[in-house]
This record gives sequence, C-alpha cells and structure tokens, in this order.
Amino acid sequence: QGLKRTRVQLDKLLVQLCATGWPINRVFLLGFSDGAVVAVDQALHSPSGLRFGGIVACTSLVLFCNLR
Repeated sequence: QGLKRTRVQLDKLLVQLCATGWPINRVFLLGFSDGAVVAVDQALHSPSGLRFGGIVACTSLVLFCNLR
C-alpha cells in the first residue's frame, strides 16, 4: 500500500508540473535504492502514451506485481 500511496502523490506532483507547461518528455525520474523502486514503479504504471524523458534507477529492484 505504501508504494501505491507514493505513486498517487507523485502523480499529483507530475500533473502540477505539466500544468505549468513543463513537457512530460523532459521529466526524468531519478532514485537511489527505495527511490529507484518508486521511479521504476511510476514509469511502469504511467498511462498509455505517457513517456518520461528517462529513468535513472541506482541499486534498485523491480517488484513484480499486478501492473494494471
């Protein structure tokens, strides 16, 4: 549940960022350890067609769960 709550909060932040005119394809998600898990999770759960500029995930793991 913690990762899902974090995703919801990050979604809100990204919506605010895009509302200021910042293009999503210029947004890079970066994280180390648990932050890297959040970055990868956010990218995997982004709406279809939404593409970030990139992801940098250092010392991470991918949590395999339902991607829907």
